[in-house]
Amino acid sequence: MAKTKSGKKKVHVPEHVRTDKNGKKTKVREHYRSTPE
Repeated sequence: MAKTKSGKKKVHVPEHVRTDKNGKKTKVREHYRSTPE
């Protein structure tokens, strides 16, 4: 995993569809998310 300067890990999130609390489907584009460690 590639580490950033701040020591956070970059997590790859593939494209997916998620449902929010209203039952609406939201398409989430492929992106990178940093998780605190």
